[in-house]
Amino acid sequence: MDYLERFKALQNRTGMYIQERSFACITSFFIGYQCADSKSLAGFEEWLTFKYDAPNNFVFSAQIEYLYLGEEFGKPLREENEAGLIDYLFKLFFEFDAERKEYGLDSILLKHQEYMKKLLDE
Repeated sequence: MDYLERFKALQNRTGMYIQERSFACITSFFIGYQCADSKSLAGFEEWLTFKYDAPNNFVFSAQIEYLYLGEEFGKPLREENEAGLIDYLFKLFFEFDAERKEYGLDSILLKHQEYMKKLLDE
């Protein structure tokens, strides 16, 4: 089972992989999987930065919280936001993975580099 199949299985059958369906547990699973397979999340933070203008100094989990929660970011996560935040994580990851497969990791990293250069030039 490759990383994409594993993450889809995690999304659909969370209890088979982790004890609690929470954003913290799911992102911890992602990070642990990345430790075992560094290619699984390669370019994800960079993609979130240029695609959605997520803060470039945040890890992917904080970037997603920032994008999803807006003004609620940094406050304790409310229970009613948790399910939507988890769905948003999977939506963005699968969107990213499709683009990475279509255009390649190098293209994503180059777009990120161009985005960052543009920010520095402003």
